[in-house]
Amino acid sequence: MTMHNRHSIGGSTAPAIVGVSPYMTRLDAYFAIVEGRQPKQSEPMYWGSKLEPLIRERYEAETGYKVEYNKDPDKLGIEVVHQNHEFITGSLDGVVSNSGIFEAKTARDRSAWEDGVPEIYQVQVQHYMGITGRLVTDVAVLFGASDFEIFEVKRDNEIIDNLFALEVAFWKKHVIPCVPPEPETYSDVNLRWRTSTAKAVEADEWITQLYKELTHERHIMGDTARRIEGLEMSIKKYMEDSDTLIVDGKKAVTWKQAKPSMSFDKGRLKADDPEMFNRYMVERPGSRRFLVK
Repeated sequence: MTMHNRHSIGGSTAPAIVGVSPYMTRLDAYFAIVEGRQPKQSEPMYWGSKLEPLIRERYEAETGYKVEYNKDPDKLGIEVVHQNHEFITGSLDGVVSNSGIFEAKTARDRSAWEDGVPEIYQVQVQHYMGITGRLVTDVAVLFGASDFEIFEVKRDNEIIDNLFALEVAFWKKHVIPCVPPEPETYSDVNLRWRTSTAKAVEADEWITQLYKELTHERHIMGDTARRIEGLEMSIKKYMEDSDTLIVDGKKAVTWKQAKPSMSFDKGRLKADDPEMFNRYMVERPGSRRFLVK
C-alpha cells in the first residue's frame, strides 16, 4: 500500500496525471509534487497499511516466493528511481524472488475488480515495472476481511512508453515552470485559488448570464428548502417524543436522540488559564467564501 514520493512523480500520482485516478485529479497531483502535500489518511488507507504484512505473509505462503521489502519504518517501501528521469520514482511494497514485483491492496468487495485489476492500479504497476525493468507484478488483494486473491499483471512496453511520455510532458509543462494544470472539478477550483486579493473583475456577457442563472436557481432552492423545513416541522410536531413514525405499516421516519459526545470547552480553559490557552493558539489561513449578492 504505497503513496507518492514528495517532489517526484510516484506510483500514486502517475494515475492522476494520465486521468485514471478516482481519488486524485491532475491538479491534486501537481500540488502533491510541487508542495509535497500528503493526502489525509482515510480509514481504508490506514487499514491497508496495517494489513500489508498479513497480505505479504499470505502471498508467500500461497506462492512459495519470498518477498523482499523495506524494513525501515521511516520509509514507505523499496524506493526506486528511473535511470533517465530522476523525477520518476516508485515506492514498491516488495520485490519477489521470481524477479517480479509484489503489490498489496485491500478492498471492501470485488465490485471494482470483476474485470481484473482496476485501471488505476494497472497504471501504477506498469509505472513500477517501467522503472525497474521487471516483467511481472503480482497484486495480492484482501477483499473484506476474509477473501484473498492474487492477480498477475504483465509488463506492457507500449503502455509504459506512453505513460512515461505523459509524465515527462507533465513535468516539463507544469512542474518545472510551476504552472498548475487547469481545474477539472469544483474542488479543484477551490484548491487552485485558495487566497484572494482586494480587486474586482468585470463580468463579461457569458459570466453575466451564468450569474443570473445562479441567482435564479438559488431562489428556487430557497423556496424548496423552506417547504421541506415546514413539512419536517409538521411531522415532528405529530411525533412529539416518539422516535419512530410508521407509515402504511412500515418504518418511515426516525427521530432519535444521538448518544452524548465529549467536546473540548475552549471558553472554560480561556477563563481558567488564559496563559495556557494563548500558548496553544495557532493562526490558520482563512478560507475563501463565495457569497452571491
